[in-house]
Amino acid sequence: MAHDDTDDFDAGVFPGSTSETGGVEGGNVLGALRGWCSGKAGLEKDGKAPRDVDHDGDKLPASQDGCPDPKCDVDGDGFPGPQCNPPAAIADCDDNDPQTFPGAPDKCGDGKAQNCVSDTSCACDADGDGYCPPADCDDKDPAVHPWATEVCNGKDDDCDGLIDEANPDPSGKPMSTSTRACNDSNVGYCGDCKWANTEKPAPSPPDVCGNAHLLSGLCVCSPTTPKATYDPGNNRVACVGENLGAKASPRCIGARQPDSKEHCASGDFNCDGHDVQPGEDFLDKGTNCSVAVGECTVGKVTDCNLNSPVPNFNLIKAVDPTFNQYWVCDGKLPKPEICNGRDDDCNGSPGSGEADQDGDGWLPCRAATTPCSPSSPGAETATTATRAPTRARPRSATTRTTTATARRATPTRPTSARSRG
Repeated sequence: MAHDDTDDFDAGVFPGSTSETGGVEGGNVLGALRGWCSGKAGLEKDGKAPRDVDHDGDKLPASQDGCPDPKCDVDGDGFPGPQCNPPAAIADCDDNDPQTFPGAPDKCGDGKAQNCVSDTSCACDADGDGYCPPADCDDKDPAVHPWATEVCNGKDDDCDGLIDEANPDPSGKPMSTSTRACNDSNVGYCGDCKWANTEKPAPSPPDVCGNAHLLSGLCVCSPTTPKATYDPGNNRVACVGENLGAKASPRCIGARQPDSKEHCASGDFNCDGHDVQPGEDFLDKGTNCSVAVGECTVGKVTDCNLNSPVPNFNLIKAVDPTFNQYWVCDGKLPKPEICNGRDDDCNGSPGSGEADQDGDGWLPCRAATTPCSPSSPGAETATTATRAPTRARPRSATTRTTTATARRATPTRPTSARSRG
């Protein structure tokens, strides 16, 4: 049954890694070469002992997957010593030497039978590293042989059938993937410590701030070139020994990448060395802004200006919750209400005192040039928003005199001749 890879950062941990050993990690030559039964801490990349790790994805650590009890297997090679009276075929002839066990590759000419049978001649050792084929998987390279140090180079240095297992660095030291150690840029969102652990959901393991730079990537021995954007000036924290031109090397995996565009907010989100500038493209550009209510009209976001927050932002936010205070919007935006009978703040109705309740064409608020507020009783004022009142008013004395004069000036119909005498 297939299982998911339980550790994609270790080339020695994968489903099927025990396919050649009957599905068990201990008690066989291959498991011994890989050191899976060793109880020595620090041999695995995150400081664990190999016997505490599940290498084949069967949900059992090696200690429960064929490895003998440490009392019987003192050297941790997976073969029990004579103290536990094992069958002769699996008895370790030197339980204090993890390189000596039944079937072990023999170091030729040293006078010791690491294979628990006999020492071998070195006549078959072409590269002079002390091992003969087939145990020596590259008899033309003296640096490649059983028990050699596995380094990050894309080769099986120790001839155990695995390549770059335990996530080694170029010296062979296992690199931990429980701690973030690299980045692809020291700039802005990609590498400024102020952005540590601001991602949602939070990364695991979490980002760290090392040497004043945000470290968000894991150093992994890999032949794969990451699909990453690196700082053009190489202003970054690379993994020790990183060489993207090599067959394999430590490479920064999972580091924060710049956004394709800036955000209309404080922060260098595309990691180009500065926040969004007026006239620069940004994520929200071209989106709708404002509302089609009252005196307002819907427009488009045309620019971003971090140095000039929009006025009346609270009024705008009340009707358009998505509005950004640094947006430049070409639509008509809410303003404080004034006494004009209009819905200036675009909340769906004019301000207090702007309703002509008695229908006389006059508003009970103050002058239209000031913010709208109720006036004292009887102080209604005409506004440009409403028609001037036409109600009848008492005539003054001046009006009566003017009317009488006009009447006297009005021509009368002529009288008859007899009347004129």
